[in-house]
Amino acid sequence: MKRFHSFVLLQNMQKRKLLKLSICQTKQCWIVLNALRSKKVLSLFVCNTKKELLCLKKRCTGDYLIGTTEVNFYQSCINVQERVVFLETEDTMLDYHSDTWDIVNKINSIIKTCNLEWEYLYKISCHIEGGLPYHIEEILSNIKLLEDIIETYGIKRINMIDSPKNWKINEAAFLVAYCKRMDYNILDSHGCKTKDCLYTLERSRYNIRNKECRFCAEKQKDRLNELLAKKDCKKDVPGEEYDIGFIYAAVNSGKHYGWLMGDLSFFQDDFKIGIIVLYESEDLQKIRSQGFHAECVEEYFDKTDFMEKYSTYLRDCETIVTALNNAFHIEYTGIDLTEFLCRKVINCLERESFEYLYMDSCMNRYFADKKYKLIRAWGNSNFWQTRLAYANTRNAGTKFWRIERNEVLDAKLYEPDADIVSIRFFANDEIRNKVELKHFNGNCYYCYDYLLGGQFYKNYNLEKRVKSSLLRILFAPSYPFLGVRTLKNYFHICESILGKLSVAGYKIALKNHPNIDRNLENDIYVKYCNNENIEVINKYENISEEFCKYDFIITDASTVLFDAAVAQKPVFCIVGCQDYELCKQHEEGFFMYRDVTDMCNELVALIGKGKQLEQRLNEMLERQNAYIKKIVGSQPFGNSMSYVHEILKSEMGRNIR
Repeated sequence: MKRFHSFVLLQNMQKRKLLKLSICQTKQCWIVLNALRSKKVLSLFVCNTKKELLCLKKRCTGDYLIGTTEVNFYQSCINVQERVVFLETEDTMLDYHSDTWDIVNKINSIIKTCNLEWEYLYKISCHIEGGLPYHIEEILSNIKLLEDIIETYGIKRINMIDSPKNWKINEAAFLVAYCKRMDYNILDSHGCKTKDCLYTLERSRYNIRNKECRFCAEKQKDRLNELLAKKDCKKDVPGEEYDIGFIYAAVNSGKHYGWLMGDLSFFQDDFKIGIIVLYESEDLQKIRSQGFHAECVEEYFDKTDFMEKYSTYLRDCETIVTALNNAFHIEYTGIDLTEFLCRKVINCLERESFEYLYMDSCMNRYFADKKYKLIRAWGNSNFWQTRLAYANTRNAGTKFWRIERNEVLDAKLYEPDADIVSIRFFANDEIRNKVELKHFNGNCYYCYDYLLGGQFYKNYNLEKRVKSSLLRILFAPSYPFLGVRTLKNYFHICESILGKLSVAGYKIALKNHPNIDRNLENDIYVKYCNNENIEVINKYENISEEFCKYDFIITDASTVLFDAAVAQKPVFCIVGCQDYELCKQHEEGFFMYRDVTDMCNELVALIGKGKQLEQRLNEMLERQNAYIKKIVGSQPFGNSMSYVHEILKSEMGRNIR
């Protein structure tokens, strides 16, 4: 009886865990549980293609569960009734976990104790779009995910293919298997030979048995020789002064070039503009061909100055590594990540910081000859290009100008003494009260129709459009959806909107974010390109010009939300869990949906009900307009660009405090 009671308890525990899984996964999980009851050893096969799976089947015997990070392979496994789980965390979140911030802050605190002259070359960027914090977040999330799968399915062994495309989940799988003392097997990328360690860990000189890390200057040998073969910098260049400098850090990027040209068109008539191009590229010549003064910062490279700084850089890196070996220790869910993360930091010092040193040397010489009253920053305070420009102009009376939503907060955290002019699209009293700018020298301005001006929408007639049953939707997601980290969830949202609403009779245009992954973009296009109710817009098109063609917008908690509201278009906003916490302060002005299915069901229910739909959309417009007026004030449509010009001119004459 006791054995039976224990089995029921185990069965109930497994059932509760399975409630979080899809129906397909639930069926597969019961098969796995049956294997557990018969005391069979279950292996996790980490792979992303049919070929990799076949290799694992040949080399690894016994029952298995497939784990993959590829959506299409995951679906194909389900179609042939293979047991499979999708290896991406289901967490919906905007920001990193607190554990990630704790680790990043600990690393930066250790670097700070070293009292380095050029600390800005070594500090770990906290920018959310990439870099070491992003990889730390991924490794922690993947470890937690794998531990949940191991516990849920009773995994006893992990087998993986050392595929370059799958290195992130592979690293987590290796750490979990080794630290949990599980059996594991690594096959090379061809699935032929057994390996002791993953390629990415070998490349970074990771050794899990070694508790002390070393800095290696050999990593820079080829790059150093390449730099020393360059011509020396320009000499005796006469000093020039500009009103506004625009940093351009891209290399032959069509989207960034287009964005720059759009920005310049607003300011070229009233201001003397200089384009600060960081790298030699075709874009440099294209910018010059448009009549703008553009110089390449790389052309100011000075070998002698660089080698003097390089010697200091080597000493600094040794100091940092010694401090890390003495003071850095991280455990996560019982797994010792100290040496793993220490090696990641050292890799950043060996590669990223070396490149920062090179560009810092170029900027130091460049800004010695140039004077800018204002510099339009590249990205936010955490983009290293802007950090270097700030470091090399901070004593020259130069102010930095930004327009992104969260720039003031970033400046508070990472450039507390910078004199920054921030022109924001929107704000409200709650945001203003949260920003305690005790050491912030800059000013913050609010200008809500900076780009749009309302000129496209004067003749729009919603009632006429509803009656004609020609309503068109613009679906403009960020990538991935703010708060939706996984590709699987991204596909779910896209399929819900594009699938359900097009079948219901709505005409939908999909405008992807310019940074969307090409493979993901292609997968979505292939699935819907033959649907006559779906149009795919070039992702590089100016989205503000697209607003006039559509009747309402579906987006996430991004700037599109406010741009569309200013464009007098009703906005349906999808938010995840943590992005809702960030955006709920704007719920007064927008209809926000935490479940995409609820939103789709509401729109499907309104199809063919012209009066109700018109009433719903008008209600949304009234709510949005009242909110925009409340948070921005009475700044009229159409005058915002002249208002921006007035701001910039007044800032040019204001002394730095």
